[in-house]
Amino acid sequence: MSSEPVPVDVNDLVEIEVPEGPAKGRYRSRVELIDEQGHLSLAAPVREGARVRVSDGTPVLVHVRKADPARGAHYVGHTTVVGRTDEGRVPVLVVARPRWERVQLREWTRATAMVPVRYRPLRTPGQQPARWVAAESRDLGGGGLMLHTRQPIEMGRLLEVVIELPQRRVGAVAEVVRVQPAGESDAEAGSSWSVALKFLQIAEADRDRLIGFVLRRQAEMRRMGLI
Repeated sequence: MSSEPVPVDVNDLVEIEVPEGPAKGRYRSRVELIDEQGHLSLAAPVREGARVRVSDGTPVLVHVRKADPARGAHYVGHTTVVGRTDEGRVPVLVVARPRWERVQLREWTRATAMVPVRYRPLRTPGQQPARWVAAESRDLGGGGLMLHTRQPIEMGRLLEVVIELPQRRVGAVAEVVRVQPAGESDAEAGSSWSVALKFLQIAEADRDRLIGFVLRRQAEMRRMGLI
């Protein structure tokens, strides 16, 4: 990721993520106004039909997806809430000028993270589904993950994958692109494997959830001095 100029315009669709507190969650929104200071007026977040109250000073992330002739990008704006108002008849949340970062769709940032994962071979028409196999991730990103397994998986194999994120389960179809022994000693050789997976099919909302998880994980690691 790298610092970027403002990637949003009025009427762009965005998502507001509140990482902590009573309003914690991710909400669809729209840019209603950009003032001369770069502050954004965003359509107020709504949950189950009710307006979500987000206090002034609350740190938030603004997610926006932009098309790009080469590959496209996902932008994340780091900012804080500075007020609330009504833009015409639309209740809005006002946030300070964000610090934008860009995640290339083909250059996904990853983070070390151990979360439960289930996988099974992708079922073909007329075939009975295989049993799920339990494993654990070693790192995660918007484009794939590294699995720690007790058995090797054939290169090129297509898998159904379910990733148990802390807040929500994410599903995908992935291809095995690398397999190598994970044991650190001769005695452990052949007892565990590192399997790299590349996502082939994943809902964009689920990809965004993975990216959000990765960004939060990286922030935690920075606070702990680990990166």
